[in-house]
Amino acid sequence: MKTEIRIQAEVDPVLEETKRFRELADEVDTRYEKYDRLLENKQEQ
Repeated sequence: MKTEIRIQAEVDPVLEETKRFRELADEVDTRYEKYDRLLENKQEQ
């Protein structure tokens, strides 16, 4: 018998790690700015 446990996380660990890496590096262009704004708006709601 297999048991599966799921939890709902408040924070996406992959997203947080990606944010940290992007803070360290310079963006070549602005292609991710729209996505960042979308995520910020989503977190505010």
